[in-house]
Amino acid sequence: MLLFSLISGLSLTAELNVVNPGHPIATVNVGRDVGHLTNTLRTSYQKASLQELLDLRADSVPVIVAHLDELIGKDTPGMTPSERLELLNGNYDFSGGDWRSWNWAQARAYALLTGALP
Repeated sequence: MLLFSLISGLSLTAELNVVNPGHPIATVNVGRDVGHLTNTLRTSYQKASLQELLDLRADSVPVIVAHLDELIGKDTPGMTPSERLELLNGNYDFSGGDWRSWNWAQARAYALLTGALP
């Protein structure tokens, strides 16, 4: 019974690490903002809030970086893309705890924001 519980817990942890639950949420919200989507219930398009996207933690960072010009560029028209990335890096908090809180999304977000990845 203990072995089954251990295997179930490890598999759930691995699945959540692979699925990245914040990524689809960020993708939909940014897509609605960038695409200016409306429908019969919504007369104005949904605007994505940078702070709310950052609250999704590391899962949302690749989506934010991919649409950096649309999300931060509309508020800061005179900034270069590298300056916008520095601004995003300053707004993102990497202090997520100790080594046990590490996951793949957090490592990828760190690499994207610090310039370790192209």
